[in-house]
Amino acid sequence: MERNDVLLVSPPSRMDSHYRPPLGLMYVASYYRDIGLSVRIADYPFAENIRNANFWRKRDEMVSQCKVKVLNEVYNTNPKLIGISCYSTEYNEVLSLIKDIRKISKADIIVGGIHPTLKPHDFDGIAQIHQGRLDKGYACYDLVDMKHYLEPNPYLIRGVLLKGMYIVSGFGCPNQCTFCVASTLKQYFKSESKTPQVLYDEVVMLKDKYGIDGFYIIDDLYTINKEKVKEFCSLVAKTGLIWGCCSRVNTVDEETIKQMSKAGCIQLDFGVERGSNEALQRLKKGITIEQIKETFRLCEKYHLRTFANFLVNIPEETKKDREDIEKLVCKIKPTITCINIYEYYEGCKLGLASIPDSDLLQWKRRCMLNSNWNSGIKWSSLKHLKLKYYKALSLVIKEGLNQLFSH
Repeated sequence: MERNDVLLVSPPSRMDSHYRPPLGLMYVASYYRDIGLSVRIADYPFAENIRNANFWRKRDEMVSQCKVKVLNEVYNTNPKLIGISCYSTEYNEVLSLIKDIRKISKADIIVGGIHPTLKPHDFDGIAQIHQGRLDKGYACYDLVDMKHYLEPNPYLIRGVLLKGMYIVSGFGCPNQCTFCVASTLKQYFKSESKTPQVLYDEVVMLKDKYGIDGFYIIDDLYTINKEKVKEFCSLVAKTGLIWGCCSRVNTVDEETIKQMSKAGCIQLDFGVERGSNEALQRLKKGITIEQIKETFRLCEKYHLRTFANFLVNIPEETKKDREDIEKLVCKIKPTITCINIYEYYEGCKLGLASIPDSDLLQWKRRCMLNSNWNSGIKWSSLKHLKLKYYKALSLVIKEGLNQLFSH
C-alpha cells in the first residue's frame, strides 16, 4: 500500500456493530481531505452479524483477527498520524492497541471521542478540544465497505428490513437527563447542525451513488428545531425514500408529525424511560406522562411507527416503577418496545448502578417476549416485504452453486 498521511481506527471490538459504519471517523476523514491530506479508515466489520450462539462463540476470535488487520494496515501504510476513537468501555482495549502500534510505528497518535474528552489525563500527551463543522462536505462513505453496510437489514429503522444508511444532521442534546452523558459533554462543544439543504443533498448523493431505499438520522435529538425539520421534509419528500429518526415527545407537535409522515418518515424513536411523572422527574427527563400519551396518539393517527425505549435498574427503583412501565406500554402501544438496563458510564450524573438481580432480568425477558409489546415488528410495505426475502434468496442460490460445483 502507498503511504497515507492519516489512518483512522475504531477499536476492534466495535466491528460487531449491526451494520453501523464508523460515522464519526468518516466525518473526521472528510475534514482531513478538505485540508489536502490523504486518509484511510481501518474498518473491518464482521461478516457475521446475526447474534446467535455461534456468533458469540467466535466473537473474541474475530476481534483478535480484526486487531491483526489494524496492525498490518499500520505497518503497510506507515501513516504520519493515527487517530483512534475511544469510549470509556474501550479504555483498556485502546491502551493495548496503542502499545502494539508503538512497536511498529513512530506515527503521532491522537485519541479522540467521549472518554479522552471527559478524562484527558488518562492518556499521556497534550489535550485539545477542536470545534469541527458539519456544513462542509459529506462523510467519506468511499473509505468503508459500503457493500457490507448496505446489505438489507432490520437495524437501521428497527423492525423494518431495509437497504439504507445512517446520516448525521447535528451533534449534542440540550437536555439534563441524569442517566446520559450528553448533558456533561455539551460543555466541551457547541451544538450545531447541518442546514436542511445540506442534509438533503447528502441524502440525494446516497440515493444516486449507492441506491439506498431509506436512511436514519442518528442525531441524539433530530427534532429539536421544528422549522428545520419541516424545511427538510419539504425537500426530502420528492426522493420517495423512507426514513426514521430519534425524537423526543416534547419536541414534536401534530403539524410536525403530519409533515414528517407525508415526507416519508415511517418511524420515530423515543426515550420514554419510565412509567410515572415522579420517576421521570427523578431522572430530570423533562417530559410528562401526558406528553408521552399525546405524542404516541398523534404518531398512530398519522401512521408513524414508534420505538419506545425504557430504562430500568435505576438506583432506588421499586416494584411499582416496573408496574408503571407495564401499564404505560399497554396504554401507548409502541410498535416496538425496548427495555434497557442502566449502567454507569463516565460523565453520567445519576451515579453507579447495582448489578441487575435475577428478578429484574426475568421481568425484562418476560416483557420483551410479550407479543402485545412488540406486535409491530413487521414490514412497512410490499417493497420492503420483497427485501425481506432478498438476502435469504441470495444465500439459497449461493449454497446451491456451492453444492453444484463441489461434486
